[in-house]
Amino acid sequence: CLDSLQNNLKLCGLNGEITSRDELDSARLQLKELQKEVNQQLTEESAKYEQAIGVRASLIQRIAGERAELETLMKRRTNLPPRFVAMRSQICDALNLDELALPFAAELISVSPEQSRWEASAEMVLNSFSLSLLVPDRYYQRVRSYLEQNRINDQQGRGARIDYICVRGTAESTGDRLDDRSLVNKLKFKERHDLTPWVRGEVIRRFDFTCCENVNEFNDVQRMAVTANRHVKFNAQSHKKDDRQRSVDPRYFVLGWDNTEKKKRIAQQIKQLEIEQEEIDQQVQSLGQRVETERGKSRAIESGMLVSSFDAIDVRSHWKQIEELRQEQRELESNDSVKPLRKRLDTTERQNVELSNTRDDKLREQGKLDEEIKRVTVNVDNAKAQLCSATEAKTLAQHQTRFEDIRVELGSPLTLGDFETRRLRWRSDTEAERTKIRKPLAEKKEKLSEAQSKVLRKFPELESDQSATLAALDSFLALLQRLESEDLPQYLQRFERRLNDQVTSEIAQFRTQLRLECQDIESKIQQLNEALADVIYDQHRGTFMRLDPRRINDGEIKQFRESLAACMDESLESSKEANEARFLRIKSLVEKLADKERTNWRNKVIDVRNWFSFVALEISKETKKTLSSYDGSSGQSGGEKAKLAFTILVAAIAYQFDIDPSGQTPGRFQFVVVDEMFSKVDDQNATYALKLFQQFGLQLLIVAPLDAKARITEPFVDRYLHVVKYAESSHSQLFSMTAQEYQEVVQKLP
Repeated sequence: CLDSLQNNLKLCGLNGEITSRDELDSARLQLKELQKEVNQQLTEESAKYEQAIGVRASLIQRIAGERAELETLMKRRTNLPPRFVAMRSQICDALNLDELALPFAAELISVSPEQSRWEASAEMVLNSFSLSLLVPDRYYQRVRSYLEQNRINDQQGRGARIDYICVRGTAESTGDRLDDRSLVNKLKFKERHDLTPWVRGEVIRRFDFTCCENVNEFNDVQRMAVTANRHVKFNAQSHKKDDRQRSVDPRYFVLGWDNTEKKKRIAQQIKQLEIEQEEIDQQVQSLGQRVETERGKSRAIESGMLVSSFDAIDVRSHWKQIEELRQEQRELESNDSVKPLRKRLDTTERQNVELSNTRDDKLREQGKLDEEIKRVTVNVDNAKAQLCSATEAKTLAQHQTRFEDIRVELGSPLTLGDFETRRLRWRSDTEAERTKIRKPLAEKKEKLSEAQSKVLRKFPELESDQSATLAALDSFLALLQRLESEDLPQYLQRFERRLNDQVTSEIAQFRTQLRLECQDIESKIQQLNEALADVIYDQHRGTFMRLDPRRINDGEIKQFRESLAACMDESLESSKEANEARFLRIKSLVEKLADKERTNWRNKVIDVRNWFSFVALEISKETKKTLSSYDGSSGQSGGEKAKLAFTILVAAIAYQFDIDPSGQTPGRFQFVVVDEMFSKVDDQNATYALKLFQQFGLQLLIVAPLDAKARITEPFVDRYLHVVKYAESSHSQLFSMTAQEYQEVVQKLP
C-alpha cells in the first residue's frame, strides 16, 4: 500500500516519501488541489480529442465520396452527375435504345477553353436546360408512354425527377444578328451529332445573354445580361446573384462531352484531403496520448486519496513488531524442554501427510469403482431392454440361432472388464465384413441400374412398364428373352437391310457430294486462271499468274477423309462380321459429327474449302515454265506486295461473286469499293490492278483525292463523283460528271 501511494505521488509530480502522519495529511491536501486541475485538463483534452475524431471521420467520408465520384467519371466521358446517367440508362435499357440517341443538352454544349472565366456563369444560366433529356420526335411517344407508366430512379434506387424535351426538326438558327458579347459566342457545340443544330438554335433563342465586363455595362444592357461573377439580369425587374460553393466549384459543372479536366480536379482534391487526413491522424494520436496521460494522473490521485490512515502505511512499526516476535520464537526454540515437543510435532505432521495421501488414493479408487458400477449397470439395463424389445417383436428366436456362432467368434468368456471393449470390437469387425460383402453387390447394382437406364433412354416407350431398379430385373430379363426368341431376328434383318440399302448409300452420297464440291473449286480456279492468263503480270519478263490449288496436309482433315473412306470399305461384302464392323465405323463417325462440343471441328472438316491451300505461280507466257512461286508476300518490295495482293483480291472477289470471266454473266451488278487504292502503288502496278478488275467484269468505285496519282485511272473511268464538305454546317454535297464532260472541262483550262 505504501509503495503504491509513493508511486502515485511521484506520477502526479509530488514528493513520494511519506514517513509521518503530518506528511500523509499534507500529501492528501496536495492531491485534492491537484485533482481539480487534472480533471479540468482532462475535460479540455478529451473535448479536443473528440473534436479531432469527428474531423477525421468527416475527412474520411469526404475522401470516400470523392473517390466514388472519380470512379464513376472513369466509366463515362461526360460531366453528367451519376443520377442522370442512371435515369437515362433505365429508359434506354427498357426501350432498347442507344444512349447516344437520347443525349442530355449538357453533353452537346461546352465553354470554349479560352473563355474559362465565364464557365461558372454559363453553368448557372444554362443549368436547367443542360440537364434536360433531348428526345427526338421519332422516339417521343415511346419515351412518354414509358415515363407515364414507370417510376424513374437514381443510382441509389430512389425516386428521381427528370426533365425532357421533344425535339421536332433540326433547323439551326444561324445567329447572324448575335451581339459580339453574346454568351453563345463563348460556347462550343459538339460536332457531327444530329441534335447539335437544334441545341445551338435553342440556346440562341433562349439564352442570348450579353456578357458584361463590369456593373456599369451590366446596367446599360436593357435585356438579358450576365457578368463573370455570376450576376444575372433576366429583365429589367428580375436579377440573380449566386455565390454558393457549388456554383463556383468546377467539380460540380455539367457542361461538356469530355470530363478529363473534371477528373484531374477531383484527383487533386483527393490528394489534398489525404494530406489533411494524415495531419489530423497525427493530431488524434497526440491528443489520445495526452488524454491517457491525464487519465493516468486522475487514477493515481483517486488511488492515493484512498489512503486516509497513517497506520495502514506505517511500515516501520510493523517491521518492529515482526522482529520482536521472531526474537521470541528463537528464544523458545533454544529452550531444552521445547525440543522433544518440536520433534513429536514434526513426526505427527509427517504421519498426517501420509494418511492424507492414503485417504486420497482410496477415495480415487472408490470413485473409479463407482463409475465402473454405473457403466456396467447401464450396459445390463440396455441389454435387458434389448431382450425385452426382441421378445415383444418376436425376433429373439431368430437371433438365438446365431448365439453359438458369436460365442465361438468371441473365444474366451466375457468379463465385466472387457465386455464392452470386446462387444464394440466384434461389432466393428462384423460391420467391416458386411461392408466388404456389400461392396461388389452395390457395384453390380449400380452397373445394372446404369444398363437399365440406358435401355429406357434409348427406348422411352418402355418407361411406362419398366424402372431402373433391382426389383425390375426379372422384367428386363423377360424382355430380353422375348427379344432373343421373337423380335431380335426381325430387327437384325431390318438393320442389315437398312445398313446395306440406305445408310451405306447415304454415306456414299455424302462422300460424293464432298468430292463434287472439291471438283467445283478446282473448276472455278481453272476458270479464274484462264482469265489471269490474259493479263500480263510482269512486262519485262512476260509472265502471267496462275493459282494452284493444293490439298492441305492437315491432320484432322486427313483423318476425317480416311474415316469416311473406311465407312465404304467392304461395302460389297455382306457377311455378319463385315456388316457389324462397317456399322461401328459409321456409328463412330456419325456420333463424332453430331457431338455439339466438336462444332468447330465439324465445320472445319466438312467445309471442303479448308481442304485446299493456294499458291500463286508466276509463269512465263512464252515457255510456260514456272518462274516464281508465292505462298506469302515475305521478301518482296512494297510494289510487288501490292501487285500480288491485287491479284489475290480480284481472284477472291471473282470466286465469291461466282463470276465467269468469259462474260457469260450479263446484267449482273458486281460492285467493289477500294479506298486510297494508289496511295502506295506505282503507276505500272496500278495499271495492272485496273486491268485485272476490267478483265473480270467488276464495277469499281475508287475513293481517292483527284491528284496526279489518280490520273492513271482516266482510261478506265466512266464517271467522276466529287464530294464537297461545308465547314459551316458539317453537311456534304455530291457532284457527278461523266468522263467525257470532265475531259471537255480539262481541255478548256488554260
